[in-house]
Amino acid sequence: MDELAEAFSGARLELVELPAGRSVVLKHLPREGDWLTRATDGAGRVRRLWESGMLARIRPLVDHTIIDVRVVDGHDVVVMRDARGDLLPPRVPVSRATSRALLSGLVGLHDAWEGQAGDGLCGIGARYAMFAPAFHAEPLPGAHPLADRITQGWDLFARHVDHDTATAVFAVHKDPAPLGRRLAAFSPTLLHGDAKLENLGLSREGLVAIDWGDLTGFGPREVDVAWFALKGAARIGRTPDEIFADYEAASGRRMEPQALDLACVGSLAQMGFRFAVGAFASGPEPREVAATQLKWWTARVGVALDRLGSL
Repeated sequence: MDELAEAFSGARLELVELPAGRSVVLKHLPREGDWLTRATDGAGRVRRLWESGMLARIRPLVDHTIIDVRVVDGHDVVVMRDARGDLLPPRVPVSRATSRALLSGLVGLHDAWEGQAGDGLCGIGARYAMFAPAFHAEPLPGAHPLADRITQGWDLFARHVDHDTATAVFAVHKDPAPLGRRLAAFSPTLLHGDAKLENLGLSREGLVAIDWGDLTGFGPREVDVAWFALKGAARIGRTPDEIFADYEAASGRRMEPQALDLACVGSLAQMGFRFAVGAFASGPEPREVAATQLKWWTARVGVALDRLGSL
C-alpha cells in the first residue's frame, strides 16, 4: 500500500479460506470512529448501501465484490469475494489502454445513475476537507498514523505554492460547503468516491471496484474523474488532461468545464500536501514525480480560479 493517505482507515482485513478452496475477504470496520469515518461522517455507510439495495443496483454495472455486510460483536464486517486476481497490481505502471477500460466502466456507472441523488451518503464538500491540517493536528483516538506528515506537507504547500492557490485550498479546508454547493448545481450521479487505481481492476465482465462506503455519495461525475486523474496520472504516464479526454471519448460527450474546474480545486485540497511533502521532503513517489504533479495541479487550479472567481 502507498505510504501516505492509503489504507489507514483503521479497518482490518482478513483472508478466510472456505471449503472447496474458495476464499473470501473479511473487512472488519473499526468499532470506534477512525479518522476517515469522523472526517466524512461515514459511520455505518457501507451497511446502509447494502441494506438499502443500492449495492444490488450497482452490481450489474460494476463488480463491487461485496457478498454480505453483517454486524459482529458490535462492529460491521464486510464480506467480499477475493478479487486479488482482478485488481491492478500495486505500484506498477498502468497502460493507457487499461486506463481507458477503467474509465469506460466508470462512464457506465455514471450514465446509469445520471440525474439521481440521495441522502445519507458522503456529502460533496466533506471529501474535500478530509485532509485539512487542523483536523489532523488534533491528537484524537483513531488519528491518521502519519498525521504529522500531513501537517508537514501542508506547511510545505503554503511555503512553496503561489499565494492565491494556497489561499483557495486552505479556504476549502476551513469551510468546504461553498465548494460543495457550487458542485451541487450540476447534474448528479452516483460517485464511487475513491476511484483510484489501487481500488480498481478489470474482469471479463468489466470494471471491478472495491472500498465502497466512506466516500461514496452523489455529485457530478467530474468529482470521480478528477480524483482518478490526480491519483493515477503518474502511473498511467499521461497528463490529467489526457485522462479527462479519454473519459470524454468513452462517454461520447464533454464534461462540464466549470464542474471540472471545481473538482480540480477540491482534489488539490485533498492531495496537495502529498505532492508538497514528496517534492520538498520525502514521500512515496520519486521527488521529480511529486514535483511534476504539484506543478501541474497548482497551474491547473490557478487557471480554474481565474475562471471561477471567488469560491
